[in-house]
Amino acid sequence: MYQNSLSAIVSSTCKGEPIMIVHQLSGGYITKEFDLQIRTYPLATQTDKKHLWKVICEDVRDGNVVYRLQSAMADEKQMAIDPNNPTGLGVLLQDPRPLNEEGQRADAQRWYILPSSNGCWTIVPLLRPDLVLGPMDKQVGINVCYRPVEVVGNVVPTTSCVQFSPPNPPKDPSSEGQESNAPQTRRV
Repeated sequence: MYQNSLSAIVSSTCKGEPIMIVHQLSGGYITKEFDLQIRTYPLATQTDKKHLWKVICEDVRDGNVVYRLQSAMADEKQMAIDPNNPTGLGVLLQDPRPLNEEGQRADAQRWYILPSSNGCWTIVPLLRPDLVLGPMDKQVGINVCYRPVEVVGNVVPTTSCVQFSPPNPPKDPSSEGQESNAPQTRRV
């Protein structure tokens, strides 16, 4: 059985295991290019770990857990926003600030991961809870820049919904020894 999204977050947080951030509508995954991009390259070709992330639990603020999202690549860059231009520059990938450091530069690397009303998750910058990570211009597609976008009227755009998945979901033990050409359904 596949892990559900919350299990993947918990596993990554507790065990330091990398996960993928999968865009709910396009089925693409968030990858580290110069900034963040939604890609659909076959996973078998992704050997550089730029599509893998670690979720680091740091704090609780306003009743919500605060996370850092760190690349699983050797450089361990963390997602951040530019506090002065969060929607214009996209997501920055920076060297990690020390845990529990205070101030705007440190808060730029802090995120909320919040449930959405349609059963998925949204990634919200701590410094700007009026924004959410999503495709640039809220356009669904692949090979699209993924960046902070505006939340209008307190309604999170469906284009900003993600799921968290282990990079290699375990095989369903109930299907051992059975061959099937039917598509596999994913249980969450």
